[in-house]
Amino acid sequence: MGRARAGNKKLDTRRSDTVYFSVRELQITSVIRNCIPMARVYIPILIHFLAVVAIAAGMLGLSWWVGVKRPTEAKLSPYECGSTPVGDARGSFSVSFYLVGMLFILFDVEAVFLYPWAVVYKSLRWSGFIEMFLYIAVLLAGYIYVWKKGALDWNR
Repeated sequence: MGRARAGNKKLDTRRSDTVYFSVRELQITSVIRNCIPMARVYIPILIHFLAVVAIAAGMLGLSWWVGVKRPTEAKLSPYECGSTPVGDARGSFSVSFYLVGMLFILFDVEAVFLYPWAVVYKSLRWSGFIEMFLYIAVLLAGYIYVWKKGALDWNR
């Protein structure tokens, strides 16, 4: 079917669907082909991020649009637990307050790294256990150093 004889030669009368590419086009298509699986992994994250931004913007816009705007002197005054504000709002705080706050954030963020380790603990075996033991030892050494320096002492 689709072949005709002309003498001893066989002629192929079928339509050829073969498309020829240059070397440059093949390089570009291979790069695209290799990037598509990676993009498929990040598309759900992008969609989730866009949905979060859209919902947050929608909530803010809706509350601004629906909200009643009747400013009064009482509504515009500073609120401090029901009592009349006393003194200047720009008072200074002890450095210990800031230091304890920064140390809390530092140790809290470092403690977050324990959760992924706990999830894959069984597959890491002894090497993962030793690495996490060293990580916790360094964290504990930092905590002891801060404690010995008196950074956590409020009576200084």
